[in-house]
Amino acid sequence: MASEKFELMISYPDGHVEVIEEAFYVLEKAVEYGESMMNQIAATEQFHDNKGRRLQKPSYEVYKIENGSRKLVLEGKGKKF
Repeated sequence: MASEKFELMISYPDGHVEVIEEAFYVLEKAVEYGESMMNQIAATEQFHDNKGRRLQKPSYEVYKIENGSRKLVLEGKGKKF
């Protein structure tokens, strides 16, 4: 049986999206990384003057890669700025 593979996608407050290049072979590790990114984003945004900027709530999604296709398995949310 082939091992599972997961992909992590981060949505930033300014609206841009990044697919993390690191492959995760355990769901919990992908979630841990996503939560860590939410904390980093929250810490970074505290130092910016966000007046007049339209920001969205950051989030992450974890996808399971199966037979060459992606299946959403988890959505995580960060703090609203």
